[in-house]
Amino acid sequence: LELTTVGASSSEWNSKLFWVPAEGYQSFNDILWTVFLEGNDYRLKVQSNTGKINLCSVAVLVSDLETPNPEDKEYSVMVPGVYNAMYYTEDFLEKSEERLGNCPVKSNTGIDAKINQDSTCNEAISEFDVHCHIGWTEEGEYVIYNVKKDAEQDLLKVSIRVAAYGKRSIRVELHSHDMDTMFARKDVETPGRGSWDTYDTILVWNEVSVGHDEFLKMKVIFLSGNVNLCAFDIQ
Repeated sequence: LELTTVGASSSEWNSKLFWVPAEGYQSFNDILWTVFLEGNDYRLKVQSNTGKINLCSVAVLVSDLETPNPEDKEYSVMVPGVYNAMYYTEDFLEKSEERLGNCPVKSNTGIDAKINQDSTCNEAISEFDVHCHIGWTEEGEYVIYNVKKDAEQDLLKVSIRVAAYGKRSIRVELHSHDMDTMFARKDVETPGRGSWDTYDTILVWNEVSVGHDEFLKMKVIFLSGNVNLCAFDIQ
């Protein structure tokens, strides 16, 4: 997708590359692109780089009339709340060379993700109209979330919602915003339901002290891999 003001030169295009899920010519998916635009006349260009793609419709919707605040965007996880796993920051580790899954959002990051059908997961706060989970995880991969809380709040309650075919280990860490101080670290284990679509909410901490900093980071490490992460709850 390429976007620019009417009459601008080709060098001024704002562009983004997306991968289309390979699910058949009659199975359609929404590809979402969130971009901030000032008031003007724009031209949208849709270009197929590979061919053999069916396009049925294009929608351009206003999602936010206010100028985004960079700090609010960086620390978009606000305590308390249940958030979709796709809120991860640009600081992550993804080992696979090719992105797997049919999730249409954040496809440029390369993190494997799939559209999620779990009713509880889909109740989580999401930046997008579609709910996805992180999947196809490998040993040692991790994601990091920027969290903002009231400076007077010292104690947090944290849980994660995951699915795994067998028992797998996950590590959750809470750090200062600069990652210089680790407030807490804990390893938890999935029950192993024999299904990738049966999710459990695992309590990590019922009460954990993180001091009085307003900003912090939560790091989720897939120690064993082969775990789906769809949401987390931080109170």
